[in-house]
Amino acid sequence: MHFYHRKSDLCIWKAAVILAACFVMTGFAGVHVQAETSAAELLYSNPVWDFPEAGIRFDRPDAFLESKGTTLFSGGTEIQVGDGVTATTFYYVSMPKEEVYALFDLENPSEEDILRFMNAQYLIETVFGIDAGRGEEELTDYLTGFGYEASGLEKVGEAGDTVYFARHADPELDGQPEEEEYAADYLACLESCSGCLTFYEPENPYAAAADRTVQFETTDLYGNSVSSGDIFSKNKVTMVNIWASWCGPCVRELPELEALNQEFLEKGGEVIGILYDGSDEAAAEDARASAENAGVTYTVVLPWDGLEDVYPVRAFPTTFFVDSEGKIIGDPVVGAMPDQYREQMEALLGEAE
Repeated sequence: MHFYHRKSDLCIWKAAVILAACFVMTGFAGVHVQAETSAAELLYSNPVWDFPEAGIRFDRPDAFLESKGTTLFSGGTEIQVGDGVTATTFYYVSMPKEEVYALFDLENPSEEDILRFMNAQYLIETVFGIDAGRGEEELTDYLTGFGYEASGLEKVGEAGDTVYFARHADPELDGQPEEEEYAADYLACLESCSGCLTFYEPENPYAAAADRTVQFETTDLYGNSVSSGDIFSKNKVTMVNIWASWCGPCVRELPELEALNQEFLEKGGEVIGILYDGSDEAAAEDARASAENAGVTYTVVLPWDGLEDVYPVRAFPTTFFVDSEGKIIGDPVVGAMPDQYREQMEALLGEAE
């Protein structure tokens, strides 16, 4: 994931994150019992936006709640797992809420839909957190490495050993809506943010998983019995990719995962998938079709009781790595990141020699 200074590039990054529905787990709890309300509305309509992994609470001001357009967020997690740098972005979309939520609920939004959404986005502010007692200089160097022109950062708080810096939008630089009613609405949101942030010690959702040993008995997509011991014991390292049938980035990366699996098999590794929503037969059927279309030959297993206790998942896809005994090793990778998968696997396979 990248953070850019220019509005057009910032929009592209945010559209990829939001429309791909990567960050869904904490906000979408309860969707199954509130079918009348769209998943997007459940996620974004709360008067308080809380981001435990970033250690940020944002109490939405009246301007946000009553806006003619739509106020949204993205991120709230580490930019790269294990780096101790989080990013949480608040932004405005010059489209009515019902249109934005309907767009999010589309299974396959068109390029025209995505472009319309991208062109209607305007930054309010991005809040960065950096831990381990590091400060603005280290954060600037880190963000610069991602191609973000990290100027205009302002220290806004601290909690524990994490320091927070914000980059507030500059309408002259970042742009603002052309429509008069949306422009006034956007500026009201921009000006209302002072005092809305509260900071607390960030939570690491993956800390408890470190060195945890994974054991399961389940079936694969085709009903065949699968044992964790049978899979893990034959590999030096196994890459465990947790995905969902409805997740666009998950489905799109299946061919790349198959290619990585073939590459890793020659080095003593293997890829397996866990279909998080596979308890639902319709979802499993969709996943089978997707896997077959992508030419997947590696094992994809269905969830088992206790999956959530073993693998903490906050977004799809999330990928873990385990050794020959099934112990979780290395850092998880959040998001569809084939290059990071390869980098992690090569490092872990090298350590297993």
